[in-house]
Amino acid sequence: MKTIRTAHCSALLAAALSLSAVDAAIAATPIAQASAANLILLSPCSSYSTPAGKVKALSRSTLFSAHRDFSGGIEDGVAYPAGTFGANALFSTNITVGGAAKSCVVATLSVNAQPNDNGMVFQARIDGQPMGGQWNPIDFLSLPAGFNQPIVWLPNVVSQPGAFEGIDPPHMAAYTFTAVVTPGVHTLEVRVAGCCHQDIDTPADTPDGYIRSATFAIQHQ
Repeated sequence: MKTIRTAHCSALLAAALSLSAVDAAIAATPIAQASAANLILLSPCSSYSTPAGKVKALSRSTLFSAHRDFSGGIEDGVAYPAGTFGANALFSTNITVGGAAKSCVVATLSVNAQPNDNGMVFQARIDGQPMGGQWNPIDFLSLPAGFNQPIVWLPNVVSQPGAFEGIDPPHMAAYTFTAVVTPGVHTLEVRVAGCCHQDIDTPADTPDGYIRSATFAIQHQ
């Protein structure tokens, strides 16, 4: 497993781990909110609840390799910034929404993921914009502007002493996303990246993690 090489990655990992332990001192200290200019607002679905009579389900039966490091780096001699996802989408599909007014789309992603570093990040998009149900890390930590991306964070789970000691084991995770849409055709996709070691001239074919048994289920009007 690679090691953390940057201060902001250490902070990101520490924050993820701290969520499992809440004490009075932490609860009594309010988290400083980022300014409105640094936040990407996500539209809620609560005002557009409608019957979701259509379902579209996709799955991957083959191994998917995640490329690019979310903390930025160099790949085949070409630098790329923080907040970058791999060029290939885990899923990409179109849906045709019915009705005569705005309605809600609900999408659930399920993966068996195997990060090879501190974690992996996912972003679900509709028509190129992040869907609701994702976390903007700069709202919680002092991170570079490139991290101004709503994501879901899947931390690594390092195996305990035993037969698989030191191996980054695969583990299951599922996330649900929402979006308000108008009638018509819309494109949904899921982007993936590894995190966080800042690639130092990594060959393009070197993965930052693996995904197996992925499914993407979409419900809409």
